[in-house]
Amino acid sequence: MYEKLKSTIESHNAHYEKLNDDVHRLESLMNEQSDDLEIAKHKRWQYIHDYASFLSDFIWRHKTDLHIKDLSALDLVPYAVWRQMSQKSEMIVRMIEKIYSEKL
Repeated sequence: MYEKLKSTIESHNAHYEKLNDDVHRLESLMNEQSDDLEIAKHKRWQYIHDYASFLSDFIWRHKTDLHIKDLSALDLVPYAVWRQMSQKSEMIVRMIEKIYSEKL
């Protein structure tokens, strides 16, 4: 399950990186493209929320398949996305950690 989670995260991270680079490029231009910058920032903001929702749903759907060792893949999630994760996902992650730490 680690490889599936890692692959999913890396795919989403690639898109997030592109959006982040677009914002950085437009901020660096500092000219009359302020509308483009606002659009790029909005697209990045929306993607952060969509990515967080996707990840929350993924964790929820696979909660019985995920093991504590699989959760290290979550270290690859950008902080901006992780901040948006719902409490539900955080509770599921804690539950998985608790279940498997008790088995050790």
